[in-house]
Amino acid sequence: MPLVPARMFFSRHSGPIHHWPPFLLFWFFFFLSIYLFFYKMLLETVREIYKLSLSTPSLVHVWPLVTATVVSTLNRPNDIPQVYKFAEECIDETHTDATWRLEKKQMLVTRLQEALYKSYAIVGFPKVINSLSTLSQAVTGDVRLSLLRRNPRDVSSWEQVLQQRARGRALFDKIYECHATRVYDNLSDAYPDLAEAAINHIYAPILSDVSILGEKETSFVLVAALIAENLPKQLRGQWYGAQHNGATLDELRQIQTMVHLICKEYNVPCAEIAK
Repeated sequence: MPLVPARMFFSRHSGPIHHWPPFLLFWFFFFLSIYLFFYKMLLETVREIYKLSLSTPSLVHVWPLVTATVVSTLNRPNDIPQVYKFAEECIDETHTDATWRLEKKQMLVTRLQEALYKSYAIVGFPKVINSLSTLSQAVTGDVRLSLLRRNPRDVSSWEQVLQQRARGRALFDKIYECHATRVYDNLSDAYPDLAEAAINHIYAPILSDVSILGEKETSFVLVAALIAENLPKQLRGQWYGAQHNGATLDELRQIQTMVHLICKEYNVPCAEIAK
């Protein structure tokens, strides 16, 4: 019997499951058991990351951002709802006030969206589109109704554009500090408008906006994505840049450990800064 995609295979035998032939039931439960096995394994890794964050209070609200960013970076958007649902459960377990829980869940989703959006600078637009779409589908009920509907980066005048670009260049200079001019020149040498594109289209409108995630949290997202992408050269610059944005070495090492746990779960190589 020739192999056919699972969706096509099962679609040929629609109807109540108890009417399916034995061979179809076998394959159905076989694939289901594999799915549940990996679902449970990822959930255990997420729990381990959450427990790890408890040892560093400043990361208690950061671990979902890092975890979702890495899962997205590794092109596993369908696993993002697991991260979101577990983080939601943590909110439910720690507080009983319904209004407070709703506010925290709304904030959680908004921050997850922003982290995934900002990771575009490292992982690219297609992955971010898939991850944000999957997350959006996982959010339901009152939380969905309370989500941000306006563009937080609305720019309506050329003066605002220039202010935004100045802000982006200031962040670039802050991250790379005394190496900023050399990094900028290297980008320009690689391709004439590469440096300008980095400042005007990535740092200015996206990375330097701190209305939802601050500079330090943004750095955590970038560092996590670079580790997962296995890009040690770029990681080194953002690793030190994160410290210029207020991150401590202990926090960065914890972030690195979290990313390594997820990459190990998916059996993929990743970058590392020596501890």
